[in-house]
Amino acid sequence: MRFRSSLPLLIVGGIVASTALAGCSAGGDPDPVFPTAATGLPDATSLSEPGSTVAAGEWGVLQTYDSVGDPRVSVVAMKTGPVRKGTASDLDDVTIPGGLPDDSIAYYANISYSVLEGDHHASPMHQLTAVDTTSDEHATMLSVPSDLMNCPEQETEQATDVKQQAVGCLVFVMPEGTTPDAVVFTATHSDELDTDVSPLTFTLPAAESAS
Repeated sequence: MRFRSSLPLLIVGGIVASTALAGCSAGGDPDPVFPTAATGLPDATSLSEPGSTVAAGEWGVLQTYDSVGDPRVSVVAMKTGPVRKGTASDLDDVTIPGGLPDDSIAYYANISYSVLEGDHHASPMHQLTAVDTTSDEHATMLSVPSDLMNCPEQETEQATDVKQQAVGCLVFVMPEGTTPDAVVFTATHSDELDTDVSPLTFTLPAAESAS
Protein backbone atom coordinates (compact mmCIF):
# COMPACT_ATOMS: atom_id res chain seq x y z
CA MET A 1 0.00 0.00 0.00
CA ARG A 2 1.26 3.49 -0.82
CA PHE A 3 0.97 6.59 1.31
CA ARG A 4 2.39 9.90 0.16
CA SER A 5 3.80 12.45 2.54
CA SER A 6 5.98 15.52 2.49
CA LEU A 7 7.30 14.66 5.97
CA PRO A 8 10.74 13.00 6.15
CA LEU A 9 11.19 9.45 7.41
CA LEU A 10 14.40 8.03 8.83
CA ILE A 11 15.30 4.50 7.68
CA VAL A 12 17.44 2.46 10.06
CA GLY A 13 18.26 -1.18 9.38
CA GLY A 14 15.02 -1.78 7.55
CA ILE A 15 12.96 -0.05 10.24
CA VAL A 16 11.51 3.38 9.56
CA ALA A 17 11.05 5.60 12.60
CA SER A 18 9.46 9.01 12.67
CA THR A 19 7.29 11.38 14.63
CA ALA A 20 4.98 11.13 11.63
CA LEU A 21 2.74 8.23 10.97
CA ALA A 22 3.61 5.13 9.08
CA GLY A 23 1.31 2.96 7.03
CA CYS A 24 1.43 -0.79 7.58
CA SER A 25 -0.01 -4.11 6.58
CA ALA A 26 -1.56 -6.45 9.10
CA GLY A 27 0.69 -9.41 9.83
CA GLY A 28 2.42 -11.56 7.24
CA ASP A 29 1.52 -11.25 3.58
CA PRO A 30 -2.28 -11.76 3.45
CA ASP A 31 -4.47 -11.45 0.40
CA PRO A 32 -5.09 -7.77 -0.39
CA VAL A 33 -8.28 -6.12 0.81
CA PHE A 34 -9.72 -3.39 -1.39
CA PRO A 35 -11.63 -0.29 -0.26
CA THR A 36 -15.40 -0.39 -0.58
CA ALA A 37 -17.91 2.37 -1.26
CA ALA A 38 -18.43 4.23 2.01
CA THR A 39 -21.88 4.96 3.43
CA GLY A 40 -23.03 7.52 5.96
CA LEU A 41 -20.21 9.92 5.15
CA PRO A 42 -20.38 13.57 6.24
CA ASP A 43 -20.53 16.30 3.63
CA ALA A 44 -17.29 17.78 2.28
CA THR A 45 -18.39 21.21 3.52
CA SER A 46 -18.74 19.96 7.12
CA LEU A 47 -15.16 20.57 8.25
CA SER A 48 -14.60 19.72 11.91
CA GLU A 49 -14.24 22.68 14.25
CA PRO A 50 -10.54 23.61 14.49
CA GLY A 51 -9.03 22.43 17.77
CA SER A 52 -12.00 20.18 18.53
CA THR A 53 -12.12 16.55 19.67
CA VAL A 54 -13.89 13.86 17.65
CA ALA A 55 -15.36 10.90 19.55
CA ALA A 56 -14.03 7.40 18.91
CA GLY A 57 -15.71 5.82 15.90
CA GLU A 58 -17.22 9.10 14.71
CA TRP A 59 -16.26 10.81 11.45
CA GLY A 60 -14.24 13.99 11.57
CA VAL A 61 -13.63 16.07 8.44
CA LEU A 62 -10.26 17.67 7.69
CA GLN A 63 -8.15 19.05 4.86
CA THR A 64 -4.88 17.58 3.63
CA TYR A 65 -2.22 19.04 1.35
CA ASP A 66 -0.07 17.07 -1.07
CA SER A 67 2.40 18.89 -3.31
CA VAL A 68 1.96 16.24 -6.04
CA GLY A 69 -1.78 15.79 -5.56
CA ASP A 70 -4.33 16.73 -8.20
CA PRO A 71 -5.75 18.86 -6.72
CA ARG A 72 -3.23 19.54 -3.98
CA VAL A 73 -5.85 20.18 -1.29
CA SER A 74 -8.32 17.40 -0.50
CA VAL A 75 -11.15 17.03 2.01
CA VAL A 76 -10.98 13.78 3.95
CA ALA A 77 -13.31 12.12 6.46
CA MET A 78 -11.51 10.10 9.15
CA LYS A 79 -12.41 8.04 12.19
CA THR A 80 -10.53 5.86 14.65
CA GLY A 81 -10.91 2.09 14.78
CA PRO A 82 -9.85 -0.68 17.15
CA VAL A 83 -6.52 -0.55 19.01
CA ARG A 84 -4.35 -3.45 20.13
CA LYS A 85 -1.73 -3.30 22.87
CA GLY A 86 1.33 -5.35 22.04
CA THR A 87 3.74 -7.31 24.19
CA ALA A 88 7.32 -6.53 25.21
CA SER A 89 8.70 -9.02 22.68
CA ASP A 90 7.10 -7.08 19.80
CA LEU A 91 10.02 -4.65 19.94
CA ASP A 92 12.89 -7.14 20.02
CA ASP A 93 13.85 -6.45 16.40
CA VAL A 94 13.13 -2.72 16.36
CA THR A 95 16.06 -0.32 16.42
CA ILE A 96 15.85 3.45 16.07
CA PRO A 97 18.41 6.23 16.66
CA GLY A 98 18.90 6.64 20.38
CA GLY A 99 17.11 3.37 21.03
CA LEU A 100 13.81 2.71 22.76
CA PRO A 101 13.41 2.84 26.55
CA ASP A 102 13.23 -0.60 28.15
CA ASP A 103 9.66 0.05 29.26
CA SER A 104 8.36 0.87 25.76
CA ILE A 105 5.10 -0.80 24.76
CA ALA A 106 3.96 -1.21 21.15
CA TYR A 107 0.44 -0.31 20.04
CA TYR A 108 -1.42 -0.89 16.77
CA ALA A 109 -4.40 1.26 15.82
CA ASN A 110 -6.67 1.11 12.79
CA ILE A 111 -7.75 4.33 11.10
CA SER A 112 -10.56 4.53 8.52
CA TYR A 113 -10.68 7.40 6.05
CA SER A 114 -12.44 8.44 2.87
CA VAL A 115 -11.64 11.25 0.45
CA LEU A 116 -14.79 13.33 0.14
CA GLU A 117 -13.41 15.80 -2.37
CA GLY A 118 -10.09 16.11 -4.19
CA ASP A 119 -7.36 13.58 -5.02
CA HIS A 120 -8.42 10.02 -4.19
CA HIS A 121 -4.79 9.27 -3.24
CA ALA A 122 -5.02 11.71 -0.30
CA SER A 123 -4.47 10.27 3.16
CA PRO A 124 -4.22 11.72 6.69
CA MET A 125 -2.01 8.89 7.90
CA HIS A 126 1.39 10.59 7.87
CA GLN A 127 0.06 13.52 9.86
CA LEU A 128 -1.16 11.60 12.91
CA THR A 129 0.52 11.27 16.29
CA ALA A 130 -0.80 9.14 19.15
CA VAL A 131 -0.93 10.79 22.57
CA ASP A 132 -1.82 10.21 26.20
CA THR A 133 -3.90 13.33 26.79
CA THR A 134 -3.63 13.05 30.59
CA SER A 135 0.17 13.16 30.73
CA ASP A 136 0.65 14.84 27.31
CA GLU A 137 3.04 12.02 26.40
CA HIS A 138 3.50 11.78 22.63
CA ALA A 139 4.14 8.41 21.01
CA THR A 140 7.03 7.51 18.75
CA MET A 141 5.38 6.60 15.45
CA LEU A 142 6.94 3.71 13.52
CA SER A 143 6.85 2.12 10.10
CA VAL A 144 7.93 -1.51 10.36
CA PRO A 145 8.00 -4.58 8.10
CA SER A 146 4.76 -6.48 7.67
CA ASP A 147 5.89 -9.36 9.87
CA LEU A 148 5.97 -6.96 12.84
CA MET A 149 2.39 -5.79 12.33
CA ASN A 150 -0.37 -6.79 14.71
CA CYS A 151 -3.25 -4.51 13.82
CA PRO A 152 -6.77 -5.62 14.81
CA GLU A 153 -7.98 -5.24 11.23
CA GLN A 154 -6.09 -5.67 7.96
CA GLU A 155 -5.45 -2.46 6.11
CA THR A 156 -6.81 -2.00 2.62
CA GLU A 157 -5.17 -1.18 -0.65
CA GLN A 158 -5.26 2.45 -1.74
CA ALA A 159 -8.60 3.87 -2.84
CA THR A 160 -9.22 4.17 -6.57
CA ASP A 161 -11.93 6.82 -6.30
CA VAL A 162 -13.38 9.34 -3.88
CA LYS A 163 -15.88 8.24 -1.22
CA GLN A 164 -14.31 4.82 -0.82
CA GLN A 165 -13.51 3.74 2.73
CA ALA A 166 -9.86 2.82 3.18
CA VAL A 167 -8.38 1.34 6.35
CA GLY A 168 -4.86 2.15 7.49
CA CYS A 169 -2.77 1.04 10.43
CA LEU A 170 -0.78 3.14 12.89
CA VAL A 171 2.12 1.52 14.71
CA PHE A 172 3.66 3.36 17.65
CA VAL A 173 5.35 2.93 21.01
CA MET A 174 4.72 4.60 24.35
CA PRO A 175 6.31 4.26 27.80
CA GLU A 176 4.76 1.71 30.11
CA GLY A 177 2.32 3.42 32.45
CA THR A 178 0.95 5.74 29.79
CA THR A 179 -2.28 5.13 27.89
CA PRO A 180 -2.75 6.25 24.28
CA ASP A 181 -6.26 7.66 24.25
CA ALA A 182 -6.18 9.86 21.14
CA VAL A 183 -4.48 10.59 17.85
CA VAL A 184 -3.84 14.18 16.83
CA PHE A 185 -4.01 15.31 13.21
CA THR A 186 -1.67 18.22 12.47
CA ALA A 187 -2.01 19.85 9.06
CA THR A 188 1.01 20.78 6.95
CA HIS A 189 1.34 23.64 4.45
CA SER A 190 -1.21 25.68 6.39
CA ASP A 191 -0.87 28.59 3.97
CA GLU A 192 -2.37 26.39 1.25
CA LEU A 193 -5.50 25.46 3.20
CA ASP A 194 -8.69 27.48 3.46
CA THR A 195 -9.37 26.59 7.09
CA ASP A 196 -7.92 27.16 10.54
CA VAL A 197 -5.24 24.49 10.98
CA SER A 198 -5.43 24.01 14.74
CA PRO A 199 -4.79 20.31 15.43
CA LEU A 200 -7.80 17.98 15.50
CA THR A 201 -7.95 15.31 18.20
CA PHE A 202 -9.55 11.93 17.48
CA THR A 203 -10.35 9.83 20.55
CA LEU A 204 -9.08 6.24 20.50
CA PRO A 205 -11.11 3.37 21.94
CA ALA A 206 -9.58 1.40 24.80
CA ALA A 207 -6.87 -0.95 23.60
CA GLU A 208 -7.40 -4.70 23.60
CA SER A 209 -4.53 -6.88 24.73
CA ALA A 210 -2.68 -9.04 22.23
CA SER A 211 -3.75 -12.68 22.39
